[in-house]
Amino acid sequence: MWGLALFLALIPLVMRNPYNLGILNLIGLYVIVVLGLTSHRLCRPDIPGPRRFFGLGAYGSAILTATYGFPAWPAMILTAAAMALVALVLGSHPQLIGHYLAMATLGFNYVVDSIFIQWDAVTGGPSAFPGCRPVHRGLTFDSDLKFHYLV
Repeated sequence: MWGLALFLALIPLVMRNPYNLGILNLIGLYVIVVLGLTSHRLCRPDIPGPRRFFGLGAYGSAILTATYGFPAWPAMILTAAAMALVALVLGSHPQLIGHYLAMATLGFNYVVDSIFIQWDAVTGGPSAFPGCRPVHRGLTFDSDLKFHYLV
């Protein structure tokens, strides 16, 4: 484990191509999401919706920072709390058991996908939207190198 961490910490010193470092950062983000999905599948395999919560959290924090001027950290915390509340409501509704729960989450996934793609004024559609500010807290993650160490 420590060997892998040391290897990942030293990669930017060897890798000179910024494109490859950007790809490595994306791989790191997707690994974080996959680890969340894996732990979710081990705990509640009957709910197929956590990737939508990832998307809703990303769009929610981006909208709060770009459109409403929230600082990045409070926007992420507020969005995570809102997504936890939505997941709690969806997952703990007393009438959503078995097949009903599966149908409700599939419907939820369809609605969320439609919102992501069709509601251009809010989400920017398939192209997303510009204007998200970088995360500040003593450090600014404005380069691929800094973002690599954040991930």
